[in-house]
Amino acid sequence: MTIEMAEARGTVMIRPWRVGVLVDTRSPAEVREAIANLSSVWGGRSMPIFDKNTPIPELEKLGEMFGVDSLYAEVTESPSPSF
Repeated sequence: MTIEMAEARGTVMIRPWRVGVLVDTRSPAEVREAIANLSSVWGGRSMPIFDKNTPIPELEKLGEMFGVDSLYAEVTESPSPSF
């Protein structure tokens, strides 16, 4: 009877789900609320705050730059709902 064995080595990095939060950055209240909400979760660089009034192509570039997995907006009255 022949037994074959294999070995694999590597590195694993565990990170939180990266969510880009969309807020109206012209509204100090929305920005403060986003910061307060993100302060109670594993956030920081993993959960950047983006301006929801930014054109969609630029949001896509920012998403790639920050490596976000998804975008979240509590209020969706801007053009971003189609995105």
